[in-house]
Amino acid sequence: MAALNNTQAYTYKTAKLDRDIMHKIGVNHVNLSSNAINFILFVANCIDGADGRIYVDRDKIRRELHMQKKTLIRVIQELKDKELLSEKNGFLVSHFHVTTNGETGQLRYMKNLKKFNSSEVFSMKKNAKRLLLKIAAMGTVGLPKRTSVENLYSNKLHDEQFGVFYHDSYQEFSANLFQLIEKDLIHVGIGKNTLTKDTEGYKEKFHEYCEFDAENGKVRTKSLSKHPISLKINHDLSKARKEKSFEALKNVANEEEFKFFASQYQICWELLRPETIPYFIGMKKELIARLGLLGLEIYRKSLIKYFAEHQENVLYHDLIIDEDETKAANYMKDFYILEEIKKIIVETFVSSRSNKDSLLSSEQRDELIRFFYDKGSVNHKIKLDEELTGLNSENISLYSEVLETNIKDLPGHLKPFNVLFKDIQLIYQSIPLVGESDINTHKIMVRKLAEQNLLTNKVKLQEAVNELKSKVSFISGRYPNPYNNLTQVIQTDELGYLEKLKGTRKASPLKVEIPDWILKVD
Repeated sequence: MAALNNTQAYTYKTAKLDRDIMHKIGVNHVNLSSNAINFILFVANCIDGADGRIYVDRDKIRRELHMQKKTLIRVIQELKDKELLSEKNGFLVSHFHVTTNGETGQLRYMKNLKKFNSSEVFSMKKNAKRLLLKIAAMGTVGLPKRTSVENLYSNKLHDEQFGVFYHDSYQEFSANLFQLIEKDLIHVGIGKNTLTKDTEGYKEKFHEYCEFDAENGKVRTKSLSKHPISLKINHDLSKARKEKSFEALKNVANEEEFKFFASQYQICWELLRPETIPYFIGMKKELIARLGLLGLEIYRKSLIKYFAEHQENVLYHDLIIDEDETKAANYMKDFYILEEIKKIIVETFVSSRSNKDSLLSSEQRDELIRFFYDKGSVNHKIKLDEELTGLNSENISLYSEVLETNIKDLPGHLKPFNVLFKDIQLIYQSIPLVGESDINTHKIMVRKLAEQNLLTNKVKLQEAVNELKSKVSFISGRYPNPYNNLTQVIQTDELGYLEKLKGTRKASPLKVEIPDWILKVD
């Protein structure tokens, strides 16, 4: 489709904690309760980078953070009041994140480490958590950042621009600092020495460096000199050198979104093959990368409709394997995503005839047609042609004009249609005429064939599902490791019965792969 420029105006990005907001919380420029800080850390890896939607069940939040229902309601309202959270279409939406495509050198986000989502951190007092966020937001994990002790508690040498205001005394500050050291969350540098939880007498060494008078409980601040120190998050936390909890949390919003909608229609997503959900997520990412929020809308609408109309049959679709993809993912693409795109293309074409303003940008329109061109089968394109020319005589007239006019002479909004329409005509020409039939009769025949092929695919799949249902049932209450690679290969011939295979055998037309932990053959 050389005549269309592939603009790729969008890039799929992942949501991560906004470093600037985390810094403001850490220095108390944004004053949040301890529970609100826990909420932010807990839900951060379930934020959809496309629109900020948070995919965490509220009961799970209460359960994991040990909150009462009224406490969670209060926390949500607190974050809304601070404009860090909103609600849309029944979902909470984050405003405390940024999006990134994973490029190195980006300093806009703060890593959310697994250790930050532990009971050790959640149970800390608010000021200790604030100090942790300040340090984490100072720079890259494992790299030290310089500050002065005097900027970390209230005193006459305190720098109002860079200091924190919630530690009333050196003793309060040092107690929180030592708590972070003891939990192995941070390392502190004094001069050329680094203090860790394994440093013998680290508290005494720090007090001595800061000229803390243990007898009188005061710090000497007679001179204007300050005590510089370096602070850094323990680099082992992000490199997983000790245990798996010392890693950066992976964003799982896409997986949680799939599970959420599947659960709405009583689909046991745990029983899907390991590669199935990633296939669906791959379609979502491609749609967003090519169409932005329009792609997200198409994906969600198609996913919900597919689940609503097929429910438990999705599990049986999943057992039927294509060469490269699962039948479940392919089915949604063929009969839901492409159908939704076809409908938008028809609406866009009609609006171009009536000179109505389209809701699509020119880039979205071009990319939408390109996507349909790339992903649609011959049958999809013929059905589109039938819909476009079957609306009314005015559409037929515009269709002919677009098809017959040199693309250079067409207005920009009609050029992509010219390319698509010419491709469709080549499909008609590739199918031989039958007997003495004229062009119109030939088109009718091809259109019926396209409709029959699409319908046949649906019917064949439904027949296969019905056969599977009579021979295979999913064992309820058993949710084994979804990454179990042990499988049995089951084949069905034209009679539709299932047979366990032993050894190697030539594949029959429909191949079904069933994990051994869900197989139950009558």
